[in-house]
Amino acid sequence: MKAAILSEFITSKSDIVQSCALYAVIAGVFAVIMGPAAALAAVGAMMPFVLMFTFCSLDDVNGWARFRASLPMSRSMLVQSRYANILLGTGGMLVVAYLVVSLIGAALGMIVPGSDMAASFSDELADGGALVAAGVSGACVTLFVCGCTLPFVLRCGMTKAMRIVPLVLTGAVFALFLALERIPAAAHALAGVASWIDSHGLLAMAVFALVVLVLYAASCALACAMYRSKEF
Repeated sequence: MKAAILSEFITSKSDIVQSCALYAVIAGVFAVIMGPAAALAAVGAMMPFVLMFTFCSLDDVNGWARFRASLPMSRSMLVQSRYANILLGTGGMLVVAYLVVSLIGAALGMIVPGSDMAASFSDELADGGALVAAGVSGACVTLFVCGCTLPFVLRCGMTKAMRIVPLVLTGAVFALFLALERIPAAAHALAGVASWIDSHGLLAMAVFALVVLVLYAASCALACAMYRSKEF
């Protein structure tokens, strides 16, 4: 598994480094404009997509997917490493974003000490729970979408999957809205869930993260099954 994980990071190292540098700058801009929590939420939401498209686009370049399939690794291991890399890369980038906003907070304390901006920034940084919740929640939303996308991308390739996945997601959203309109109990239950989330912020975030990780693992299992039958 270690070799499978490292093979992707080594191959796409330059792209990942450039993306991390870009999103570190974005984290800084968001932090100054909207605060540290918004910066972490934005980075958390963007990074899974960046990593998924970076890794999966390489599959279509120079026969990289065919070459990886010929390595002394099982196909399931190749799929699992892809899912693990997206998780590891997202977590690592959230740590980088936190360091960036912490440095900005320290710089503001030295440049404009006692200002409202520095005080507000410092207060947000002191609330570690809110920062973690913002970053994890943002990441979980896009991890869920990645989980819905990856099995099709790995089985069909990026180009073909981008024609299938939007259609499937659109149908799922339409079915959800139709259910909410036709089933009054569903809308009532959704309102109750929203009220519970407002009252239990950190617990709701933890439950949401757990549900997304379970669905992400289920997506990985599905992708493994689909990838085993893929012909190159």
